[in-house]
Order: sequence, then structure tokens, then C-alpha cells
Amino acid sequence: MSTSENSVLDNLEQIAQVETAESDAENSLLKIVDRLASPAESRAYLLDGMVDYAAIRSLVDRVEKWVRIDSSLPIHIFMHAHIESFIDALALHDFLRWVRLRGVKVIIQVAGWASGQAAVVLRAADEVYITERSWIHITEVRCLTDGNSYEAEENLKWFRRLQEQQYALLVSSKLSREQLREKIYLKTWFLDAQAAVKFGLVDGIATTSSMPTSKLVAINASLCEGLSEATDLDVRKSNAETRAKRARRMLSQLERREMLAEPARHGALRFIDRVSDATALTAKEDLARALGISSGDLTLLICSPGGNSVAGFGFIDLCLQVRNAGRAINTEVIGCAASMGGVMLQIGKWRVMGKNSWLLIHRVSSTWGYTTSQYELGLDKSMAVQRQCIELLASRSSLTADEILERCRTSDWWLSAEEALEYGFIDEIR
Repeated sequence: MSTSENSVLDNLEQIAQVETAESDAENSLLKIVDRLASPAESRAYLLDGMVDYAAIRSLVDRVEKWVRIDSSLPIHIFMHAHIESFIDALALHDFLRWVRLRGVKVIIQVAGWASGQAAVVLRAADEVYITERSWIHITEVRCLTDGNSYEAEENLKWFRRLQEQQYALLVSSKLSREQLREKIYLKTWFLDAQAAVKFGLVDGIATTSSMPTSKLVAINASLCEGLSEATDLDVRKSNAETRAKRARRMLSQLERREMLAEPARHGALRFIDRVSDATALTAKEDLARALGISSGDLTLLICSPGGNSVAGFGFIDLCLQVRNAGRAINTEVIGCAASMGGVMLQIGKWRVMGKNSWLLIHRVSSTWGYTTSQYELGLDKSMAVQRQCIELLASRSSLTADEILERCRTSDWWLSAEEALEYGFIDEIR
């Protein structure tokens, strides 16, 4: 092979190496842009569809990460959601209030609809906007229970308290209690964007996008900083390798930042669900992980209607063992800590409730069996579990176990945050 032919081949190989390096740099750039353009990185949370416990936990975990990454930047929530449960709406409301108490700005935009009790969540934000063709639907607080007539009367008292709470959260200088009651009594109030502004449920109609904008040009400029354009193949290859190296370093920093902001690394635990064998198992796994990757106090955030007492005590006992070993666990409530959720609240060294949240104490319920002997055994077991619940509730309360039992002798005993503090079931209202 002649010298000229060798030179051509060397040149072709060099060109191929340059093209490979430049392709690698371009791919690395695209990975960063994809990462930064995601809602997770752009601090834009999409609250979409039916809101349930999983949706609440997802929002809590994501927002908590953002706060830890940078509390100086605002958080945007884009809402197209239906919140059937008033308690669930209270949970999100109090959580977002707590976020704001930490100095973080919260902005909510309705893009589609905010229905059921979703308007309650809007009240927790610093700023609220609605797109031109979106809607807000508001209903009365909806309640579905069964029982005898005495229980119905007692439940009605609590439902009325909830309804008054809804009024208090939604009324403003532009919307009176009387107007609100007239609009939602026995019906749904449909508000278009203009009506939502008129009655003060939003601050304005969004006309410009607050969704993430392209970061391609800015990031590419950052990767190319200090590198001059060149036609020389060696310089082109060197520049491409430098850009790729910078891009990989930037991506690594983003991934590390995300890992360091993980709630468990800061001792944050969640019990946002019904208490069951499955959810208690998840809570135990979360506890074990938090113990392994954090070193300070643990904080258990509770939003639970209660459930399986035995499964709940399995988790509670593990938490108490952790406390006895010298690791502090604090508890916080958003929405409600009902039944076993309220018992779980008591494991905290310091117990906090959101100011709009509720605590439920009642007697243990169970299915006891079909024969006399089965019934007797089932009742004995239920009474033993009930004694465990009441003793834990009474352990730091100003009420005795017998007094607590008497309060819930014939019906559920719902306590506001103020009442829970008065009777010593919590230490702080936030």
C-alpha cells in the first residue's frame, strides 16, 4: 500500500474518531436536557386524576425532595384532579402550608378541572391560576356511614363540623359563607375561569406558560464554555471529549443531588394509607432503610383512616424498640390519624398535628364468629387489643384509660387538633 493510501486511511480513521467523540458529546447533552426537562427536575408536579393515598404520598415525597434540594426556588403544581374525600384535601392543604412555613413558594395552576374538594387545596398556595377553559367544581363535604340512629346523630354532629371547616377554608373577601352555602347546598357549583377569579378562588387566568422551557441552548453553551470552534480534527476531537466529560459530570451531579435529597436519608417515614398487613410491611421496610441511611431523628408522617390493629401494633412495636435503643422518632399528622392511625401517633417523642387535621378514637371493631364459642374467643381477643390501644393512648394523655373508653363508649370520638392538644394526645399544632 502506498504512502498516500496510508495517509488517506489514517485521515478517514481520524475523522471516524472525531465523529464518534462528537456523537458521544451530543448524546450526553441530550441525556442532560431530557433529565432537566422532566417535571421532577423542573419542580413541576402534575396532580392528575382521582386523588387517593398513593397520590398524596407521591406528591409529599416529590415536594419534600425539591425543598431539600433548593428551598429558594418555587414549586409549581399543575392540577387536573378530583378529590372526593375532604380529609384527603385537608391532608394536602396542611402539607403545602407546612412547605410554605419553610419559606418555599407554592404556585398551583388548574389546567382542566379541580373538582370535589380540590378547591380546599388551592387555598394552601401562595398563588393560584387557572387556564382559560378550565373549571372548578365544588360540592358539600360528602360523608357515607352506617349504624344505628344514635350513631347517626353523633356522626351528624361531626359532619357539621367538617362542613363548617370547609366553609372557613373557602370563604374570603370575595366569597361569603352565605354565598358558598347557597351555591353548594344539595348541588355542585360549577365555576369557569372568569367565575373563579370573580369569587376569589384563583388569582388570575394564566395566559402564558409556566411549564418548563427548553434548556438545550443554555446547557450546550455551558458545555462549550472556553472551547473555540475548530476545523482541525485533533482539536475537534479534544473539544468533543471535553464536552462529553462535562456532560457526564453534570449528569452525575444531578443524580447525586437526587439521591441525597431522598426523604429516607433525612429520617423521613410515611404511613399514608389504610393500616393492613401490606402497608405495615411497607412501613417496616421504610423504617429499616431510614435507620440504615440516616443518623438523626426519624419523623413518621401519618395520614391514615386506621385498619388492622394487629398489623399496626407490629409496626408500632418495632418503632418503640428503635426508640428504646436511643433513636428518637417523632410523629406528624396531616388529614387524619384515625383509629389505629391515632394509636400510631402516640409513638412519637414529639407529636404534631396539622391545624386542620383530625384524630379519631373509637372502640375496636371486629368480626367475631358464627358459634357461641367463636364469638366468645373473638370478643376476648378484641377486648385485649382494645386494651392495648387505649393504654397507649392514655400513656401521655390527661385522661385515664377508663375516661377515654367512656368518651367513645357509644360512638366515634373525633377530635380537632385543638382538642387533641387539650387532652394531651399531641404536643404541637402546626
